[in-house]
Amino acid sequence: MAWRLLLFSRTVRDSSRQAEIEIVKYLIAHRDARDTVEGIEKWWLAESWQYGMADILAALRRLEDRDLIRVWKSVSAKPVYGRTSVDPQGME
Repeated sequence: MAWRLLLFSRTVRDSSRQAEIEIVKYLIAHRDARDTVEGIEKWWLAESWQYGMADILAALRRLEDRDLIRVWKSVSAKPVYGRTSVDPQGME
């Protein structure tokens, strides 16, 4: 449900909000996707040139705050982001 509200909200002009929508679309299409911020910028966002790293990080934080994505952290590696299992059916 939360995914639908995000995707069908009014026109998004804020680049971090647009990045958020693009991340959600990617996760809907690629259920098992997991990647670092750099990988998300390179592979998940079709037109990554229009987003700054701050936009992508802000989008990921908002999605994590809503429990729509999960972050796997380790001491020796960069955080990895992916789809949460809290509500796997609510994404579509």
